[in-house]
Amino acid sequence: MMLKLFTTAVALVTSAQGMSIRITYPGRGLVLDLSLHNDVKWIPTQTDPERFSIELVNMAVNPPVIVEVANDVEVSKGSILIPPVVKITPGESYQYHFISNDPKNHDILAQSPPFTVKKPEVVQPNNPPVATIPSKSAETGKPGTWPKLPADTTST
Repeated sequence: MMLKLFTTAVALVTSAQGMSIRITYPGRGLVLDLSLHNDVKWIPTQTDPERFSIELVNMAVNPPVIVEVANDVEVSKGSILIPPVVKITPGESYQYHFISNDPKNHDILAQSPPFTVKKPEVVQPNNPPVATIPSKSAETGKPGTWPKLPADTTST
């Protein structure tokens, strides 16, 4: 009888521990450009705190990367748009950690699956736009011809 009660108690505790907030995005193996805004999504449970912080973490490098990217996040929202994060070295094994805001219990509530951070796309605003060559003339519909312009565009 005692063994059965103990087994039931262990099963209840184990299932309660497994019933915590779950990060659903980003998923395993995704490649993110952190110089852009990025979504983070989760499924909350009733046992989660009302608010938490989000850290960008990479423990596979030395020194480890730990950067707070959001604070005082409402768990009930289910998602947040993370602002761009600068000066992050591209690489693998990055994760988002959800951290309890409770000063007595600063635990990790959830960890995202590992993802890769790619090198940011370089945008050069001083470059002129590239002209597009039409494939067909609007007037003739023939490939490789330019639309005909009026000979005299000035009015007299």
